[in-house]
Amino acid sequence: SYERAYLELLSRLSAESQSWPAQKRLERTSLGDLPRVNLSVKASALTHHFDPLDRDGVLATAGSRLRNVFKVAREKGAFINLDMEHHAYKDLT
Repeated sequence: SYERAYLELLSRLSAESQSWPAQKRLERTSLGDLPRVNLSVKASALTHHFDPLDRDGVLATAGSRLRNVFKVAREKGAFINLDMEHHAYKDLT
């Protein structure tokens, strides 16, 4: 359900952001344009079993769902902030 929620947020925010007034100071740096949509994602929300001892299982489930979120974000020109959560999940994230 979280994967669906993230995908829906990306679609809705991307569509809605098209009508937002331009904010030059927020949308551009000396390095170039910044995405208007910025979504923070918790990898542990993408599976009910986010266990560092089951790396392969987590990568199979959460990893697959996270790739879907990244794919849609790239298509929509959105930025994904991967929330590192807490220290126990750092290496797995």
